[in-house]
Amino acid sequence: MVARALLYFVGLSFAGYGGYVLVSADMIASIIGYGFDGSDARIEMLAMYGGLEFGFGVFCMVAAGKPAWMEPALVSVICVMGSLALVRTVSYALSDEAVTWYTHSALALEWLVTIVTSVVLAQNRKPSSTS
Repeated sequence: MVARALLYFVGLSFAGYGGYVLVSADMIASIIGYGFDGSDARIEMLAMYGGLEFGFGVFCMVAAGKPAWMEPALVSVICVMGSLALVRTVSYALSDEAVTWYTHSALALEWLVTIVTSVVLAQNRKPSSTS
């Protein structure tokens, strides 16, 4: 089933990235230009980029194995990835500074996953025809 595979892909992506941040926050912070000017900044990075992403990834993977959870999980993916894509796109458009491959890659992935998930959700909602 495409929905299940998509949820596993999104789940592994989020959990993998979140887990990587939890063990390598300094590496990710340097790539995206964050500075840790105090404990609050490090804690925020670990909680939002590490904990939240890891937890959402686990949710998606659990949902992939539970048919009753699949539709709510697909809607969640659309909401999460779509809002990331939308806000990143608007922020990019309003920025007067150049961005790196990180922002371009994130935009591409976020829009792609949002669109694909929307299509998969729409196909899963179509009533099956009986002959």
